[in-house]
Amino acid sequence: MVLRRAYGGNILDGCRYAALEDEIMARWLKVAVDTPYKQAIRNAARDCGCSRGDAFLAFFELYSWLDEQTDDGRLATDRAELDRWAGIPGFAASLERSGWLTFQGDECIITNWGEHNGQCAKRRAEKARMMTRLREERRARWQQELPQ
Repeated sequence: MVLRRAYGGNILDGCRYAALEDEIMARWLKVAVDTPYKQAIRNAARDCGCSRGDAFLAFFELYSWLDEQTDDGRLATDRAELDRWAGIPGFAASLERSGWLTFQGDECIITNWGEHNGQCAKRRAEKARMMTRLREERRARWQQELPQ
């Protein structure tokens, strides 16, 4: 069976596409839909002289990198390195003022990391998504079994 879904200009068979989709979907970040509007993002935009969209993008790029670096929300780094990953000078200091980051010596601590990121949070989110899908499937089967 050939799927009419193109990836990079190539049409893939069902098995290859499923494997590719799994590989692409394996890495993700949990970001709430209201994150671009949170006070810390608005403060960072004001503090750094950029748009709220640029501040959100900087946050996302920074947290994507942090997700690769830490499981527990702690890592040895400084504000300058975080600014480089965010792409905006002063971004880390702004997040620190907002309470999203804390620096203790040469260690950065990301506030509430385990609640929102890391493998435990991702497993909770995956389980919630799986349970929603199972409930929907069960509801659909139940609807089919109802007498007409």
